[in-house]
Amino acid sequence: QKVILVDTTTTSFHITFCKGRAMKGVSVVVVLLVIVCLYLQKVESKPNPPVWPFEWNATLAKINPNNNHIWWTKFYYDYHSGQARFDFMNGYYNMNQQWSLNCSIYFTNKTYIWMSFPDKQGCFLDHVHVPLISPWWLNTAVFKGNEDFRGTYSEKWELEDLQIYYWTRKVETPHGPVMIPLRSTNQINDPGATDYFDVVVGPQNPELFKLPKYCSNRINQGC
Repeated sequence: QKVILVDTTTTSFHITFCKGRAMKGVSVVVVLLVIVCLYLQKVESKPNPPVWPFEWNATLAKINPNNNHIWWTKFYYDYHSGQARFDFMNGYYNMNQQWSLNCSIYFTNKTYIWMSFPDKQGCFLDHVHVPLISPWWLNTAVFKGNEDFRGTYSEKWELEDLQIYYWTRKVETPHGPVMIPLRSTNQINDPGATDYFDVVVGPQNPELFKLPKYCSNRINQGC
């Protein structure tokens, strides 16, 4: 009698072969095939690191465990044109335009970072030759498993060198599936996290990335 026991969680196995070289050879082949199939299944089940959508916008909420304040930000991103924009609000951004803008950060021409201040009617050139964040910035992240995040089936990843955790989920779009962000923790010296709400994937209005006309007035102030 032949008994083949295969542990699918560790891919270890124990075999009691029946008598006869033919049956022994068949048993070994069967077990090897099972091991190969389990190994391939394990490899295929591990997802690739998430890639940001090339064009999208979202409402960001930065939270801190040390206080109850929430920093609300509207974020626009267009990798193809090398541009992005952060609008820092006094409260939650809504479609009725019932919000006030503190300052904005513009990533323009793929290398410039500007800060604009509508109340001061002036701008500050913060950096030059700084590239836009890459959609592949999570390429070295390590998969930590699947979790139920805010009632959504999500993937959890970690950038181990920076000790940053990142949650994401897959959504279908007219151009195919994309991974959208749900939350990213801040760096170790900045406790808390940033949550992503109202994520909209698709082309962005080019007008959003144009500097205000008052940027001809240079001021020395940061957001």
